[in-house]
Amino acid sequence: MKNVVVMFANGFEEIEGITIVDIMRRAGVLCQTVGISSDAATGAHGVCIKLDATLSELNKNGKIDAVILPGGMPGATNLKENRKLIEYLKTVNNEGGIIAAICAAPIALDAADLLHGKNYTCYPGFEKEIKSGRFTSKRVVVDGNIITSNGPGSAMDFSYALLDSLGLSRQSVELREGMLAK
Repeated sequence: MKNVVVMFANGFEEIEGITIVDIMRRAGVLCQTVGISSDAATGAHGVCIKLDATLSELNKNGKIDAVILPGGMPGATNLKENRKLIEYLKTVNNEGGIIAAICAAPIALDAADLLHGKNYTCYPGFEKEIKSGRFTSKRVVVDGNIITSNGPGSAMDFSYALLDSLGLSRQSVELREGMLAK
């Protein structure tokens, strides 16, 4: 079973965070919701969610196949400024895990120095805050183990790309059809 972690910070974009968790769980992926500093988070539009764990509680000994960062503001800034998260992203990347970010969250990937030599996308305008990598205006970009997407409207496509990268293409196709996303 694949094991992924979705990191939540106050100010996260609700559509992105919840869509990712929903699609991962529908596909049979072990998907943990993790707060960077608390076991609850409030989204950019006031939706409060209870999380499975905090970053400090996360079992770092188990293999993590992917770490996923929803965007939103100030959620993406909160992710970028959390030193423990930045170190965790580097660790999972060094272990060959997938690192994924949507909307404004690629700014956290840049803070972790994970975009060097990589193609990426983000919410329009945030590419000005990113010092490395090659920006493209595509909805979803997969470059090796780095997956990025440009915003709430691409959350489902982003999630399906994650499933494909996790080797779960059959589930991706079935969910696209079943959720009328095709």
